[in-house]
Amino acid sequence: MSSNKSVVLGSAPQVDLSPLLAQVTVPADVAEAAQSQLVEVFREGIATLPHPLCTASIWLACKEAWPHTDDDFEGLHFINLAIQAHHSFTQALPGGLIGEVAVRPGTLFHTNPLCLHWLSPSDQVRNGLAPATGYIGLQWEVPFHEAEERFNWLVAELGKHALFASLYQDERPVFVTPEGDYSGAAPGHGIASAAA
Repeated sequence: MSSNKSVVLGSAPQVDLSPLLAQVTVPADVAEAAQSQLVEVFREGIATLPHPLCTASIWLACKEAWPHTDDDFEGLHFINLAIQAHHSFTQALPGGLIGEVAVRPGTLFHTNPLCLHWLSPSDQVRNGLAPATGYIGLQWEVPFHEAEERFNWLVAELGKHALFASLYQDERPVFVTPEGDYSGAAPGHGIASAAA
């Protein structure tokens, strides 16, 4: 029996960014690469995207990405915004944990490039319940020590374009250090005990 336990990775809450995403013109090379078995990287057209998308480092496109690490990016952290996707992003975490997040257009999620991670079509796609679509996203490559600040900045900036901006910011998770002797999970939540 495996000792791996699954947890939900941190990502910004799903909101409707369709007004912003409708302004995005995906370059033809990027759109074509979304059907590739290889992860392909592009820089063209980013500077002309609306703010804050124009601050991204690269376009990222693939059909799926097999489990891998990006060792050449030591000291950096990736923040990704899905433009086109019906995928699941998974990352190995310390303590034998596996983190997963559903990735759809408008999903903002982060990646530690030194941890094993992968992107696969969602269960709905694999079971024929949703159309197969390649992944197209924007990626910010930021110094590791700035990752949380940059992620929060992107959440705030993207929230200005969301149809439900107040929900976008008010529903973000708040991490509180417990006071007192109890250190177990909150009722109904097993994540804290899984990490212990």
